[in-house]
Amino acid sequence: MPRSAAATRALLAFGAAAVILLARPALAGPASPVGGGAVVFGHSQLVSSSPGAGDSVPSAPTEIRLVFSEPIDPRYTSLDLLDGTGRTLLAGVGSVDPTDPRTLVAPIPTGVVLAPNQIFTVDWRALSAADGHSTQGFLTFGVGDVAALQHDHSSAAAGATTGDLHAGHDSGTAAAEIQGKVLAYGGSMLAFGLAILAWLVLRPALGGIPRGTAYGAGIALIAGASGCLLLLVVGAGSAPTAVGSTAAPGPDVAGFATGSRIGQLLTARLLVALAAGLLVLALTRLGWRRLGALPILGLAGVAGVVGLVLTALGGHAAAYSSPVPVAMDIGHMAAGGLWLSGLVLLAALTDFGGRSRLAPGALGLVIPRFSALALVSVALIALTGIYADWVQTGDPLSFASAYEIDLLAKILVFAAALGVGLVNYLDGGRGIGGRLGLSRRLLVELILGVAVLAITANLTSGSPVGQDRPVAIAPAPSSVVSAQPVSLDLLPARPGPNRLAAGLMRPPVEGTVVELILQRLDADLGTSRVTMRPDFTSPTPRFVTDATFPPGSRWDATVTATEASGQEVARQRFVFAYDQTGLTEGRLAPPLDPFAVLALCLLVLGVLAVAFAAAGGVLPRTLPDASRPALVGAGLTGIVLGFVALILGTPR
Repeated sequence: MPRSAAATRALLAFGAAAVILLARPALAGPASPVGGGAVVFGHSQLVSSSPGAGDSVPSAPTEIRLVFSEPIDPRYTSLDLLDGTGRTLLAGVGSVDPTDPRTLVAPIPTGVVLAPNQIFTVDWRALSAADGHSTQGFLTFGVGDVAALQHDHSSAAAGATTGDLHAGHDSGTAAAEIQGKVLAYGGSMLAFGLAILAWLVLRPALGGIPRGTAYGAGIALIAGASGCLLLLVVGAGSAPTAVGSTAAPGPDVAGFATGSRIGQLLTARLLVALAAGLLVLALTRLGWRRLGALPILGLAGVAGVVGLVLTALGGHAAAYSSPVPVAMDIGHMAAGGLWLSGLVLLAALTDFGGRSRLAPGALGLVIPRFSALALVSVALIALTGIYADWVQTGDPLSFASAYEIDLLAKILVFAAALGVGLVNYLDGGRGIGGRLGLSRRLLVELILGVAVLAITANLTSGSPVGQDRPVAIAPAPSSVVSAQPVSLDLLPARPGPNRLAAGLMRPPVEGTVVELILQRLDADLGTSRVTMRPDFTSPTPRFVTDATFPPGSRWDATVTATEASGQEVARQRFVFAYDQTGLTEGRLAPPLDPFAVLALCLLVLGVLAVAFAAAGGVLPRTLPDASRPALVGAGLTGIVLGFVALILGTPR
């Protein structure tokens, strides 16, 4: 088969995936504004505030607190305060609360007077310190007698547009970000995967490691570095203006690279990948015979692992206080790197759909060895992926948002790739299948694998819905029988300002008043009774109000609904408590913790895999010298991840 034909097929493979990733921003749809004008984009959502959005407070507050769903970057997060005439009272103010990295605090100086009986607007902009995505929006509150705010649903600011993809970015910016992530993710994954495959697959099957494997790992690392550079440019161009910045208008790439957490992570990834990639290429060219494959591919593999760790630290998983989501992400990407690298390697060995350049029968040695790694990798990809899905969406069976639909697309394309891979696994290198023979099926599997990577890159640009999903509170035992059940949710369910949302089963009749009766149980502060306002953004009957809960406090909350005639139609009591980081009592939990179940599955399957390998077991249709190391490696990974997840518990 002519060399040019093989190159053409390779370009078509990657071109097909490129079409998918470039089309995704358009398919995801435009950003949806909140209510009548509060622009709240995805990622680091504003989930609560003090004063609360739409609240009317009796006297002027001494500070403004904004609570976000993810840790915020102090250099790129600030707010402006405007009075009812649009005059700016404070501009670009605020600092991150030292006790809570998700909270922006802006004290109001004594010289700034908030006149009574006026409506004030808070314009805010934020940069997530977890994944580097920018957000912006506004909220309004009143001081004194401002009854109009009780009906101003356009000022609701908490978590109204979750699950968006590329919200606030034009198609060009979104496409550039996805392309950067495909290169950055793919570079680290291929460098790691090729290093492992060279020793467990190529060396025993071919009697040596082709030099082209090291060249491929070096090129992958340099491609990953170029992806990181592209992400730095995109991030700097979309980031809010840095607090106190005096730089000229336009993207400040250097400032973003050194002054933000995500910029520092991207810079570290870029430098590691570029230095390692150039060194691997130089050593492969000049010192292959003298040094051998071990140190050269070992260097590429280590650089790949470093890239995967830094990638996980700069993703959605880093928004949680627990390290478990980050660890699961690292395991997910490492397993995906082995699988994807094997597809690239096999496609290259068969000239991307043409004839194999190996000696007759060599594929029959390569494929069974790769199959052992592929089987355990797919198992790890599935288990760690389900865990990440549950953490980031809160409901893996829901497909109501663009983020969840994109996740479903990833699952379906991955399943299609596994279907083709199953046929290749059963083939075992014998080359059965006629016109749709092994080499062409390998090309199809590679196209689907690259498409999975592209959709994953698109997914990481989106906004998961789990981080800003309200936490349901369990009803407390009560002797009062309610005419209809009442639910109570807290957002963000952490110490500080919270939004409380009460839900009714049936729409209330006109004139119904929903009240919240709050009493602190750990201190004698009396009882507070507030009228909850309707949440017009909710499709179901919901009423909201805002309150601030200090750490170490315990509360009794009763929700009542009373019709205009004076008849009480609903009453429910709730009890909840806070420590320094979140709820310690009151959370409505399922009978079985899904995170504990998944962690136990990883632990048990890991133990079984190691025991099976120790007993001399071999995976079906694979070779022992590849099967046993694959089982032990995957088993130990499952044991570590499962054990850590069980010990540390549910991420929050």
